[in-house]
Amino acid sequence: MVRLTGSNLLDSSKDEIFDKFNTIEDQIGRDYDEYELETETAGPWFQLVARMAF
Repeated sequence: MVRLTGSNLLDSSKDEIFDKFNTIEDQIGRDYDEYELETETAGPWFQLVARMAF
């Protein structure tokens, strides 16, 4: 048996933005308590598995 597996073939990435405020008034006025930007990237990977049984 031979199996070829691949993942993330289109080389995608993920971006997330987190805004944190102390109060609703701060949120309306865009007065940030904390601001966070998270980015994840990973290249595509392939795996080839071969198995023989008799």
